[in-house]
Amino acid sequence: ERVMISIETSQPILSGTNVSPVQKDSEQIASGQRVNHAQDDVVALAMINKLDTQIGGQEQAARNINDGISMSEIADQTLRQSSEMVQRMRELALQSANETLSNNQRVVLQEEFSQLQSEIQTSHQNATFNNQNLFSPEGAIAIQAGPESNDTISLPRSDINSQIDQADFFNANIATPQGATNALNIVDDSIQLITSARSNLGATTNRLEIRANLSQQSQVQTIEARGRISDADMAIVMANQTREMILDNSKMAIQGQANVATISALQMLGLE
Repeated sequence: ERVMISIETSQPILSGTNVSPVQKDSEQIASGQRVNHAQDDVVALAMINKLDTQIGGQEQAARNINDGISMSEIADQTLRQSSEMVQRMRELALQSANETLSNNQRVVLQEEFSQLQSEIQTSHQNATFNNQNLFSPEGAIAIQAGPESNDTISLPRSDINSQIDQADFFNANIATPQGATNALNIVDDSIQLITSARSNLGATTNRLEIRANLSQQSQVQTIEARGRISDADMAIVMANQTREMILDNSKMAIQGQANVATISALQMLGLE
């Protein structure tokens, strides 16, 4: 009686959870990433996620800083124009203080003086950024300048109209020589207040620009650090893949030769 012997010539089927080294290398080559699944490297995956969070925070912080710089520049531009108008008012006050002028001439000077007072007040009231008044009594504006909650920079917001009004700026007049003399002192005080407000804005803008540069450098370094953890070394991966493919092909060749030898032996024994 012939004895039937079953010979397995097929390779085991890989389950969905078991990935061969060749398949893993192929996936890394296709994605360029060393870690494509949690099981690839749990610790590396946690580090990558943390760095991704940091990079996202740095990107948004950079946009916040640029918004803060834009806001500060608009406020400074408004104060610069105010400073120029106040300088013109000082010239008018000096001219009106000269007693060689007639009263009618002073009326003309007073008209321009009053128009400049109104324009300065209006420009401060209307200066806004994203519907926020830049010269509000509400105080400084917090710029979120980093990825952490406590990493903020305060952008000063002075109530400049109230400050110069305390110097009696909006009541000054140059209709008379004495009024013009008093107006000179008022205007000088107002110039100092406007200059101080511009200095505070300028210092904060410089700080924001420095922070923007540092944030950009930090972001580049963080991205590089993430890449060193997550990116696949293509030379090593391709070398590994080639080695694994050679081994797989060798195994298949050896298995094939073994099968042929077994079948030949069975045939000689008359069992096949």
